[in-house]
Amino acid sequence: MTFSASVKEEIARARPRAKSVRLAELAAILHSAGFLQLSGGAWRLRLEMDSHAAAVKAQWLLGSLGFALESELQAHEKGRGKERVQSFDVIVYGEGLGKLLSDTGFFVDGELVGGGILPVFEENGAVRRAFLRGAYLGSGYAANPNKSNHMEIVIRSERLAEDILRLLAEYEIHAKRIYRKGSYVIYLKGGEGIADFFGLIGASASVMAYQNIRILKEIRNNTNRAVNCDTANLNKAVGAALRQKRAIDTIIREVGLESLPPSLYEAAILRRQYPEATLNELVALTGVGKSGLYHRFSKIEALAKEIEIERGTE
Repeated sequence: MTFSASVKEEIARARPRAKSVRLAELAAILHSAGFLQLSGGAWRLRLEMDSHAAAVKAQWLLGSLGFALESELQAHEKGRGKERVQSFDVIVYGEGLGKLLSDTGFFVDGELVGGGILPVFEENGAVRRAFLRGAYLGSGYAANPNKSNHMEIVIRSERLAEDILRLLAEYEIHAKRIYRKGSYVIYLKGGEGIADFFGLIGASASVMAYQNIRILKEIRNNTNRAVNCDTANLNKAVGAALRQKRAIDTIIREVGLESLPPSLYEAAILRRQYPEATLNELVALTGVGKSGLYHRFSKIEALAKEIEIERGTE
C-alpha cells in the first residue's frame, strides 16, 4: 500500500457523530471527486476515487445522512503487475439527489455553480477540518516521504481552491496553487506543512509514520554528507602529499636537498619520512604551526616548479 493510500485508509475509518461534520466531509468529497451525468433521462452522480476505503466512507456518509438515495460501488483495474492501478466509482442516484446537491453546494438556487465552500461548513473548527479531510479523501495525494516531501489536492473549481487555501492559511499551513490539465492543484512541499495537514485532518498515525521517515531520512543524509566530506578531505590530503613528494623528488634529482634553507630542508625530510601523513599529523610531529608548515611545503613546490622550468623538464 502506498503512503498516500494508507493516509486515506486511516482517516476513512473515522465515523463522526455530528451530522454537520458528516455533511461537510461528504460535501468536500463530492466537490473534489464528483461528476454529474445524465443517464436514461435521469441525473446521477459519479464519484471517482483512487481508494477503496475512501469510496466505502463516501457510501457510509451518504447512507448516514438520510438522503433518499441509492449508491453502487464499482471497481476498475488497469495495467498488470507493478503497473496495475485500481480505481473506484461510487454511483449515486435517486429522488434525493437534488437535495444532496443543494445541501452540499453543488446547486445554489437551482443552478449548478463553481463550487465554493458554503458558510455552513465554516461555522466551527470541527466542520472545517471535516471539509479538508473530505477534500483529501476525494482527490488528495501524498508522495512517498522516503523520496519526496510533496502533497496535493486536485480541485476543478477555482473558487473552491481559493477557499481551501484560505482555510489552510487559518491553520498556518501555507499551501500554493497551480493550474494543471484543466484543474487547480493545491500543493505543499515542506515536510512540516504536510505533517501539520495530516494532523489537522485526524491522521495521527500517519503523522507519526511520516515524521519517523523524515527523521531517518535526515540522519541518512547527514551521515552521507559527513562521509562525503571526510572522503573529500582525505582525497585533498592525499593529493597534497603526492604533490609535495614529487616536488621533493625533483629537488633531490636536480639540485639536492642540501641546497634548501634549513626550514625547507626539515620540512622535506619530514615529508619523506611520513609520505602519507596529513598536514595535521605532521604538525603534531614537529610542533611547527599548521600555517607555517603549509607555507614551507608551498615554497618547496614553487621552487621545484622553477627548477623544472629552468631545466626544461616541466
